[in-house]
Amino acid sequence: MAVKRPERKMHLTDYLWVLKRRVLLILFFWGLVFASVVVATFMQQPLYRAYARIEIERSVDTPDVIEAGARRMATEEFYNSQVENLRSRRIARKLYNDMGMYNWEYFRKLGPDRDPIAVVRNWIRVSRVPKTHHVEIWVLWPDPKMAARMVNAVTDAYTDILKEWRSSAFDASVRALLNRAQDIKREQDKASRAVQDFSAEREIYALPEIRSVVLTNERWLQEAAAQANVEMIAAQSLYDAVNKAVEEGTYENTRDTDLLQRLRERLYAYQEIVELEKEDKTRRYRDQDRLSRNMEVRVEQVNQQIAVENDRMRRAAQSDAAQKLATAQANYEFLSDMLLTNRQRLTQISRDMLQLEGLRKQQENIEEMRAVLDKAAETVKTYRSYEDIKARVISQADIPKGKFSPNPALNLPLGLVVGLMVGIIAAFFFEYLNTTIRMPRDIEDGLGLPVLGFVPAMSPKFKDFATRSLISHLDSRSGPAEAFRGIRTEVMLRSDLRQVKTGMVTSTSPQEGKTTVAVNWAITLAQAGNKVLLIDGDLRKPMIHRAFNMKPDRGLSTLLSEKDSATVYIKKTDIENLHVLPGGPIPSNPAELLGSRKMRTLVAEAAERYDSVIIDASPVLGVADANILSTMVDCVVLVVQASKNRRGLVMRAKNQLASVNARLAGAVLNNVRGTKGDYYYYRQRYQPVAEMMEEAGV
Repeated sequence: MAVKRPERKMHLTDYLWVLKRRVLLILFFWGLVFASVVVATFMQQPLYRAYARIEIERSVDTPDVIEAGARRMATEEFYNSQVENLRSRRIARKLYNDMGMYNWEYFRKLGPDRDPIAVVRNWIRVSRVPKTHHVEIWVLWPDPKMAARMVNAVTDAYTDILKEWRSSAFDASVRALLNRAQDIKREQDKASRAVQDFSAEREIYALPEIRSVVLTNERWLQEAAAQANVEMIAAQSLYDAVNKAVEEGTYENTRDTDLLQRLRERLYAYQEIVELEKEDKTRRYRDQDRLSRNMEVRVEQVNQQIAVENDRMRRAAQSDAAQKLATAQANYEFLSDMLLTNRQRLTQISRDMLQLEGLRKQQENIEEMRAVLDKAAETVKTYRSYEDIKARVISQADIPKGKFSPNPALNLPLGLVVGLMVGIIAAFFFEYLNTTIRMPRDIEDGLGLPVLGFVPAMSPKFKDFATRSLISHLDSRSGPAEAFRGIRTEVMLRSDLRQVKTGMVTSTSPQEGKTTVAVNWAITLAQAGNKVLLIDGDLRKPMIHRAFNMKPDRGLSTLLSEKDSATVYIKKTDIENLHVLPGGPIPSNPAELLGSRKMRTLVAEAAERYDSVIIDASPVLGVADANILSTMVDCVVLVVQASKNRRGLVMRAKNQLASVNARLAGAVLNNVRGTKGDYYYYRQRYQPVAEMMEEAGV
C-alpha cells in the first residue's frame, strides 16, 4: 500500500534553519560557480566592440490622395524591417566580398556544410535606439581595427543597396499593379462573355416580363383546375347516383317517362281496337275463349316491348353519366399537367434570374477591382516622386580603445550573486529530496503522532553502549538526561496516560536507540520513586543485560520455556526501585514465546507487583514481535532516530501497530543534532540552576 507523502508547511524560521543546516553545500556551490566565472573571465579571448549609428528617415510630401496611405506606412514595422535589412544575407554577402573574407584562413578551414554568408550574418549586430529613428550597428572582434572596418563596411553596403532599392522597388510595384490590372481586365471580358452566352443559350432577354406572363398563366390555370375539379366531383356524384338507381330499379327519367306515356297511349288505343275486334269477332265467332287468348298474347307482346324500351333507356343513361365523368377527369388532368409545366417553367426562370444576377454581380466586382488597381497604379507612380527613404550616417565606427569582453568588474560580482543563488537553490532542492524525519514537526504533521520528547545527540565521551544507556543515572544533569525526564513528565502529565502501568518501547528499524530510551525511561521512573520492572522483550537481539553488566545465560526466554517462577529471573540493579528481567539466550522461536499465554500472564502479574513495567521490544518492520507485545501493554512509544528513516517507513510501522489496535502514546525523536543557533543547542546545553549555584559556591 503506497503511503501518501504529507505536505510540509514551511515557515520563515524553517527556511533559515535549512540554510544554516546546508551551509556547507551552499558554500560549495557558491565557490564552484565563482571559480568557474573567474576562470572563464581571465581565460576568455578579449573582444572589442566597434559601433556606428545611422539615422533612417522617411520624408513624405504626398498629395491628399495618398496622404492616409503614407501615414500608415510610417509605422514601427517599417523601422523593424530596416533593422532586418541591415542583417540580411545581401548585406552579409556584400561585406564578405568587399573585405575579401574568402581569403581568410578561418573560411578556408570552414567545412562544406557551413554557410560562410550565414556566419558573417551572425557577426553583425543591429539594434534600435528607443524613441528615435537611429539604428546602431556593432561588431565584436578580437582585432579592434578589423572590428571598425567591418562596421563601416556594413553602413556603406546598406546605403548603396538602399539606393538600388529606391529605384527598383517602385518600378516593380508599378509593374505588378499593371500586370494585375491586365489580368483583371481579362477576367472582366470573360465575365461579360459569360453573361452574353448564358442569355443566348437560355433565350432570355426580358426575364422579368416573361416571369410576369408565367405568373398570370399560373393564376388562370389554378382557377381552371379548381373549376374542373368541381365538375369532376359533380360528374362522379351523378355517375354513382345513376348506377345505384339502376341497381335498385328506382331509376326514372323525364325523357323516359314521356316515352313510356306515349307507349301506353298507343297500348290503350291498341286495346280499344282489340276490344272492338273482340266484339265483332264474338258476333261472328262464337268461340269466346280463343279470342281472349289471342288478345292476351297481344297485350303481353306490348308489355315486353315497353320493358325492352325501358332497359335500353337505362343503359343509355348510364353511358351518358360515364361519358360525362370521363370528360371531367380528362379535363382536370390536362389542366393539372399544364399547371405543373407552368410551375417548372417559373422555377427555371427564377434560377436563371439568380444565375444571371450572380454573373452580373461578378462582372461589377471585377470592374470595381480593376478601377481600384488602376487608381493604385497611378497613386504609386505619383508617390514615387514624393517619397524618399534617407539613411544618414550619424557616427562612423572608430577603433575601440578598451576591450568590451570579458568584463571582470561585471563578471566577478555577478558570479558571486549567481553562485550564492545556485547554492541556495541547491540547498532547498536537496532539502526537498530529503524525506527523512528530522524535526518534531515532521512527526506531528507527517505521521499524526504526538511528540513525547526529543533526545539530543550525546557527546563523544559517551562512547560505549552501557554508558549511553545509563546516562540518566551517570550524568543526571546532562542534556539527554533532562530530555528523558521530560519524556517521563510528558507521559505522567497526559490525562490519557495517567492510569498507564505497562508500556512498550519499539522502533521502525534497528539501531535507532530504542533500548537506550527504554532503559533511561525506566531509570527516570525509578528516580521518581516508582517501583519499576524493565523487561528485555527483544529476544532476537537482547541488549539490556549489557547495559547493567549482567550475564545473558538466563532471562525471559528461559522463563517462558520453563516452569520456574518469574522472581527467579528478575534481578535487582544498583539503581534504587529498578528491577530488570534480561532477555536470556536467543531462542529459535521468539514470536511463539512472546505470544504465549505465559507471557501475557507475566505482564499482568508484573503490573500488579510493580508501579510501572517497561518492555523493550524488537523493531516493528520485519518481525511480528512488537505487534504481539503491543496487545499486552497499556501504551506503546515509537522511537525515531532523526535523519535516518524516511517518512514512508515510519508510516508503515505506525500502520502495522494500528492494525492490531495498539495504543500509540506518541513518538520520541532520538539523536537530534543541532548547532549553537538551534533551540536543540540550548536544550542540550541546558544547565540547571542548582548546578550553577553549586559551581558559584552558594
